Amino acid sequence: MWSWLTKLPTPARTKVERLRPDAGLIDATLRSEEAYAVRIHNDDVTPMGFVVEALEASLRLDHQKAVQLMLQVHMHGSTDIGRMPLARAQEAAAAISELAQRHGQPLQCEVVQFCSQASPPASVA
Repeated sequence: MWSWLTKLPTPARTKVERLRPDAGLIDATLRSEEAYAVRIHNDDVTPMGFVVEALEASLRLDHQKAVQLMLQVHMHGSTDIGRMPLARAQEAAAAISELAQRHGQPLQCEVVQFCSQASPPASVA
């Protein structure tokens, strides 16, 4: 099967890419002011398939969840993923950005403070 991520030689995986598949990204024990999320932004260039595979590889999401998140990004312009400590969110965002850059895709993401007032973050637990 053809894959966006196997199109180019793959260097050693980043710290986030080595997470166990069952490592959830929702930490309900964090107070709201200590919680952060990774915000993925839609663009008109990055193929949907690449976004799905980037989420699967970087965040160790199953295919169904990655597709669901990609569709949220596509339909709403962006989506917040997870509720985690700042360091974990920074690692996840860096892994996604590095993967996109390595494959020449303009996919953008950023770390944002978790906001309980906005729509809830995409659950990936």
